[in-house]
Amino acid sequence: MDTKKLMVDVVNDMFIGRDAEAVDRYVAPEYLQHSPLARDGRDALRQLVLSLPDGFDYELVRLLADEDLVLLHGVLRGIGSEPSVAFDLFRVRDGRLVEHWDALAPYPQSNSHGRPSQTDGPADIGRPEMTEGSRRVVDAFTQSVLVAREYGRRDEFVDLRGYVEHGPHLPGVHADPEPVGPSASRVRYGTVHRVLAEGEFAFAQCEGAYDDAPYALYDLFRVNDGRIAEHWGVHAAIPSEPLNHNGAF
Repeated sequence: MDTKKLMVDVVNDMFIGRDAEAVDRYVAPEYLQHSPLARDGRDALRQLVLSLPDGFDYELVRLLADEDLVLLHGVLRGIGSEPSVAFDLFRVRDGRLVEHWDALAPYPQSNSHGRPSQTDGPADIGRPEMTEGSRRVVDAFTQSVLVAREYGRRDEFVDLRGYVEHGPHLPGVHADPEPVGPSASRVRYGTVHRVLAEGEFAFAQCEGAYDDAPYALYDLFRVNDGRIAEHWGVHAAIPSEPLNHNGAF
């Protein structure tokens, strides 16, 4: 099964086309919702599709597939006064969606490093043979530098000469002593729930805190010559009263 094609069809039919009947084609009856901003179940998803406003649009920028998991990186427009950048993670079984996680943040037009947007940069998978190597680098970096805060090991994993940071408010890898990510004094990475990889890209889904408030920390990296060369991220607060009780992870 081509899970990437499935996800493109889901985006085009369910969300851009706002076809509620497509929910029955693409979503399993046992669909489990982890997004704290959405109600659980297939019926709730159908209602969400029906409620999308006329001006809604979804721009799919990146698409990664790793066994039964598919990651979408894109921009939502038409809900609220400002667009949002989003990571959506789906589990697929027997050609249908069975589980969903996400993290959203405001989509800035520029950031403090002069980058055009939080979604700018390479998007195509050009080096499929790099998958396992990319996974190892990002997993090791996340566990040792972000979770264990061993900042002295940063140079083992990051290409400091060519590194590109897309986060709108992040100081970048050259800041001292902060690694990739926001202020090390305010963000705490905790549990690493999943690390996905395809080609030169790898994604870490982590649980943590920002100023002691619970956060979902979603980070996408591009690896080049065995080191991290580029980073995109969404760090989203987990509300105290989510719309479902399945947990954000």
